[in-house]
Amino acid sequence: MRKTIILFVSALICFSCGFESDMESLSIGGDFISTRSTISVVDSFSVSLSTVLIDSLTTSGNSLLWAGKYTDKELGTISSTGFYEVGIPEKTDVLENDIYDSLLLVMNYSKVYYGDTSLLQSFQIYRLTEEVKGDENGNLWNHSSVAYNPNPIGRISFKPKPSSDRKVKVRLTDQIGRDFLAMIQEKDESISSFDYFRDYFKGIAIGPGSSSSVILSFLCDTSMNLELHTHRKGLEKEALIQKFPVGSKTTSFSHFDADRSGTPISQIVKQLIEIPSEQSNNKTYVQSGIGLLTRVDFPTMQQLMETDRKYVLLKAELILVPEPGTYKQVPLPSELVLYHTDKSNRVVSEIVGDQNATLAADLVIDKMYNENTKYTFDITDFINTEVSDSYFDTSHGLLIGETSSSIGASLNRVVFCDRKNSSYKPLVRLYFMHYNL
Repeated sequence: MRKTIILFVSALICFSCGFESDMESLSIGGDFISTRSTISVVDSFSVSLSTVLIDSLTTSGNSLLWAGKYTDKELGTISSTGFYEVGIPEKTDVLENDIYDSLLLVMNYSKVYYGDTSLLQSFQIYRLTEEVKGDENGNLWNHSSVAYNPNPIGRISFKPKPSSDRKVKVRLTDQIGRDFLAMIQEKDESISSFDYFRDYFKGIAIGPGSSSSVILSFLCDTSMNLELHTHRKGLEKEALIQKFPVGSKTTSFSHFDADRSGTPISQIVKQLIEIPSEQSNNKTYVQSGIGLLTRVDFPTMQQLMETDRKYVLLKAELILVPEPGTYKQVPLPSELVLYHTDKSNRVVSEIVGDQNATLAADLVIDKMYNENTKYTFDITDFINTEVSDSYFDTSHGLLIGETSSSIGASLNRVVFCDRKNSSYKPLVRLYFMHYNL
């Protein structure tokens, strides 16, 4: 047994230049058993990478709103506007003679951001003029938008501190605040329920101002409120706050835009278009929110069907290397997964492991030399399924992106390297056991 284990481990470090004739292998068994088996590792099958665009990604129903604009030297200028409906206070403490002070939009950072926070940033708040409505399933997408009055009801210029626990407070138009106070004081029907209030005040949009070099994310939860500040005269001045919370988490969403002019993938405008790595400086891209994914194809894998040798595929790995220097300012996402796709670049289904658990790539980051950073994907089940009918359909590729719960909820990005004949090229590595009865 010990001898067999040693031979197996030794075999796994052997790599070949071809599948049949040049395959390096070791024997298991020999004279003392009747079956002769060999274990081999092959990394000669070609891998093709391209960048594709997924037209629609759901951005509603998650806990973040994105707002701002920044320029990515790889992917152009990205901008985002966050939308949400405003609810009514759970309880109010207002008397007829209470005096209005201010109306504030109060938000908490999520501590995730993209761009340069060292510069002064400007953001603007708008009042929606249209009800927020999803599709037939209630979903809102990265390209969804809702009409709003172009005249801002609030502005702010500041240097963001997204890693802090500070709140962002934006003063809104006093007339709206005075109207809110009057409605509460008069017990107006418009503020008696969320549905009535939504008819009167349809919601808020948070977008970039004239100077913006960062996209910030804010928590769209109980910490996000419109705060109506008033005071009551008595023996002492009593300050009061009425909080208008997020009305519905299912209808809050973020709209994303991308200006890719001048980038290697400027021609990618719809889902059927693929930009091969050869046309994009030997790079492909993944960027959540915007909908960019990397497609992987295996054009020579049909050769597996052309061998007379009997084999068992023990393991298959796809190894992709991020382009050096592209993840210093934008950290690599810790979790990437694979999706089945077809010739139309549709996301068919996520590839999962045992008990339908997410099968995330193994990420290794070389912090010392920045030479061995890589993602390793387990594609054993994918390859075995594709060859099970003795035919490998080369139109069945794979898409690489973040998990289905994250792909529309961030702006994480990866730039994959596809420099052929280099240590940074993509690899598919197959581990075989061959046997002769």
